[in-house]
Amino acid sequence: MTKTDARARIEELSEQIREHDHRYYVLDKPTISDAGYDKLMRELKELEDEFPDLRLPDSPTQRVSGGLREGFKKVKHVRPMLSLDSLMQESEVREFDDRVKRGLGLEDDGLFAGEQIAYMAEPKFDGLSIELVYEDGVLM
Repeated sequence: MTKTDARARIEELSEQIREHDHRYYVLDKPTISDAGYDKLMRELKELEDEFPDLRLPDSPTQRVSGGLREGFKKVKHVRPMLSLDSLMQESEVREFDDRVKRGLGLEDDGLFAGEQIAYMAEPKFDGLSIELVYEDGVLM
């Protein structure tokens, strides 16, 4: 792909993603599946990685989509809420596992080499992230 073609495709993808963000976050009427949205975002990121000088500061890859809806207040979390991003391939899950092991010192030559990690996966529900905290046996 030429740089000119990449520039045009980046502009097209950015416009499409912004439109989908508006439909999802503002109108609450999405017209694309999560997988379809993730495919657009992945293509944009790959093009920007290949042509970094075409990555603009306001690119959809450089910001968090959406915002705080009315009626919700901001709170400080005791621990950060983390995400796996949108992992679609087995190789991406393996890369995540490798990053976790490195971060915990569990790689082959690490202090805790050979220790096992247990993962738990749950279905993703869109629209709201929530953290339930128990304090002194009471749900806060």
